[in-house]
Amino acid sequence: MNKTILFCVCLMLTGCGTLFGGMSQDIQFDSNVSGVDIYLDGQKVCQTPCSYPVSKGSSSVTIMAKKNGYEDQLDHLKSTFNPWTFLNISNAYFYTTDFVSGGMWKYNREGIYINMVPKSYAMVDKKTFDQKSKIRHFILHTYPELLKETAQNQTGNYLIALQNLTNKDIVQLKEQIKLSTNEVDCLNRILSL
Repeated sequence: MNKTILFCVCLMLTGCGTLFGGMSQDIQFDSNVSGVDIYLDGQKVCQTPCSYPVSKGSSSVTIMAKKNGYEDQLDHLKSTFNPWTFLNISNAYFYTTDFVSGGMWKYNREGIYINMVPKSYAMVDKKTFDQKSKIRHFILHTYPELLKETAQNQTGNYLIALQNLTNKDIVQLKEQIKLSTNEVDCLNRILSL
């Protein structure tokens, strides 16, 4: 009974997006080489591999990745509406709380994988690098579909395409996709096969 009352008081004093989503979101950063400096809106926050709590807001966050001997890479973390905010229907105060705290927003990705390109590399390395880049791009952009096919125990177009890109056994690929926690984790697991 006391927990129910405490929950109701917290709900009344806090917007639902803030209560259930928090004011920041942990984003995992990784790259094909370790020790890449990650800058968010111009401020250095960590070196890969790392996780950083990014404050939520309505605007996107500019990500710059830098490392000596590699070309700088630019990416964006886009902000989207947090569906928990719909629970604020009973009071405008809750919307205001979520708006001010950033709780009415969330970021579209939980993991960012940065593909660092060497400033100069041999032709032999270029072929391997290009192949791994294709695999990275495919996994990062089709992760939800790969998860869906794996969860439904299907061998659909996405898994077949991944098998063709990696030349790995489809059973091994499904196993690694099931174990993954986000797109970056999935990518690292599959590239380590």
